[in-house]
Amino acid sequence: MRNQYSNEYFSFMKKLVNCNAAYVTPPSSAPAAAAGGQSSSAGSTSGQQQLTPDGEELAMITMQLASKFLFSSGFRTKKSLRGPAQEWYEILTQHFRYSRQVRLWFCQKVLFAQTSRFCEYILECPSAEVRTAFVRIIVFVAHFSLNDGPAPMPAVLQQQQQLLLKQAQSVVQPGSAGDSAAAAAATTTAVAAMSSAGTLSDHLLQAVLSLLWMEVCVLKNGPRTSRLFLIITLLYLGL
Repeated sequence: MRNQYSNEYFSFMKKLVNCNAAYVTPPSSAPAAAAGGQSSSAGSTSGQQQLTPDGEELAMITMQLASKFLFSSGFRTKKSLRGPAQEWYEILTQHFRYSRQVRLWFCQKVLFAQTSRFCEYILECPSAEVRTAFVRIIVFVAHFSLNDGPAPMPAVLQQQQQLLLKQAQSVVQPGSAGDSAAAAAATTTAVAAMSSAGTLSDHLLQAVLSLLWMEVCVLKNGPRTSRLFLIITLLYLGL
């Protein structure tokens, strides 16, 4: 266990994940991908090139390895050991860029698998640079999954939708039963539509909006809401 938190091990993991970049990038896109960053690829979601089956498999295995490492230990250590979090963001995006399956797996198995994931890394993480890297990952995945088509709504979002629905139904003003019923029906319709036709981009945006709602309406924790508003703005700009 002690060797897991050594500089040699962290350096090895970074090199292992990064060395596959050339094999998960279509040849004709290699120069653009080498430039890095989302700005160089804005607007490219509609015409993304496809990886070979071997490339897809390699991207998936690499992402699974990197995710296990980063979210169990990598992002939980000091900068002096893990290195700049921005570097990990740049490494991960190489595997997100051309693979819909990798983006889908990451969202389902890493981001939405734990109900506290967004809160932990957006609001509670003590490292500002880790928070920033996590937010940039969300924005990047949301941007490149915009045209991936419908994706199943994660269970955690379904639970949140049901909670919001119950609250909408509970806000009944005296003498306005008809209006309340109409509002409840409209909310139910909206929930059903999002569940069946929502994309990963929709689900990511909804997760951040739900976090904002919790902060403002439930916890009334004002100081952290500005951070969430900034993330929502970035998501809208990226989409």
